[in-house]
Amino acid sequence: MDLGYMGAKYTWTNGRLGLANVQNRLDRALSNEEWRSLFPEGNIKLNTDGYWYDSNGIGGFGDLFRNHLGDWIMGYYGKKSFNSSLEAELRSIHKGLEIILDRKLENVKIESDSLVAMNLITEGNQAITPRVC
Repeated sequence: MDLGYMGAKYTWTNGRLGLANVQNRLDRALSNEEWRSLFPEGNIKLNTDGYWYDSNGIGGFGDLFRNHLGDWIMGYYGKKSFNSSLEAELRSIHKGLEIILDRKLENVKIESDSLVAMNLITEGNQAITPRVC
């Protein structure tokens, strides 16, 4: 079973222009039914976190996916300039949602230590309009 991909749709190109350009997806992640049964629907948790230093505006985010036993499945991190800690937290959640959509995961539980970010997502707030890139 092909597990799908994350990021660029094609991982190779012949470098030519126009109609002569050829692109292919060369890398694949495969599993059998036994491996897939270790991560049934609803057994994945995404833990998100973001940080920001107001002195220089530099921040980052790092998230991880765990199975029902708490074992690490995959993770990622990034570094970026932000305008606030809230923006960093929202970027972290956004990146996790991109992976969930790319991998077609369902019933994933998302946890964040930012109550403000989670409230914005679940309840909305017209007074605050964060910019997530």
